[in-house]
Amino acid sequence: MCIRDRIDRATLAPRVALVVGNEGAGLSDALRALADEAVTIPMPGGSESLNVAAAAAVALYALAYLSLVAGVLAGALPWPCLLGLVTLTLAIPAARDVLRHPDDVKALLPAMGRNVMVNLATPAFVAVGLFVG
Repeated sequence: MCIRDRIDRATLAPRVALVVGNEGAGLSDALRALADEAVTIPMPGGSESLNVAAAAAVALYALAYLSLVAGVLAGALPWPCLLGLVTLTLAIPAARDVLRHPDDVKALLPAMGRNVMVNLATPAFVAVGLFVG
């Protein structure tokens, strides 16, 4: 298994299975042995871990954006699909809020609103890119 220090350096294969471990024990040794690669999410400040839902959300966003760029660079998607990256201006602050306040529901409300906007806007921008391209 190849262990990388950050999810944004993950190797993208045509098919990816994302397996997320819990805060305490992480993944079992049996699951780790089956994995081709293991990645971590960089944590700012004093945070030690995220709950599994927050970790999965951050990982899925990272993989989605990496896949979009890889698809364009490989010629599988037209260049205008990169319009989908515009939503990073919403996704990055939302991810930072989740990393800073993983257990404070009130502090996460603005981040949740941005996440909804990202989930609606990204496919719309990619669809415009497909139509224009």
